[in-house]
Amino acid sequence: MAAISRRLAEECSLPPAKVQQIYLAGLLHDLDFEYTKEQPDIHTKETLKLLEGLIDIYMPDMKYSDPAAAKEFSAAADYPQVNRGAVKEMHHQVGDLQVERGLATRGLLIRHLVLPNNLAGSSEIMDFLAEQISTATVINVMDQYRPCYKAFEHSKINRRPTRDEIESVREYAIEKGLSVLP
Repeated sequence: MAAISRRLAEECSLPPAKVQQIYLAGLLHDLDFEYTKEQPDIHTKETLKLLEGLIDIYMPDMKYSDPAAAKEFSAAADYPQVNRGAVKEMHHQVGDLQVERGLATRGLLIRHLVLPNNLAGSSEIMDFLAEQISTATVINVMDQYRPCYKAFEHSKINRRPTRDEIESVREYAIEKGLSVLP
């Protein structure tokens, strides 16, 4: 239902306040909706505030810490600033990840894709999480980057990250006190 309400809001050019109304209408009509909110794109704190109390688990990506890399590879120079604000709001709403009998029930689970040549700024992301979110933050350090489409045209991202690059990010996250998924 969250995906439906978001898509309707975008395609119909509805103001952000309507997102919550659409979502709540879906709840009242007992429509099938997701309790987990994966955030593959950037959402503002303002939009997330409208969803407070409606989402149990947030799984945002933290792709870049450097505005220059975000601009060069995703045409989104403001990504780090907007993303960090969104992650702070998500954590404010749901807190650290809670697991009951091996199943996540509520909280924040960060997804971070390791890029070659440290283009994601992984250590800065881990610093942010440990210092401004919580050392109890759970993070999935992902190693599945594959150069596709026009990536081969960019020497910085035309290869997969090495095992050493991936392991150094995992080790740094653990050094900062974060919980790294295996």
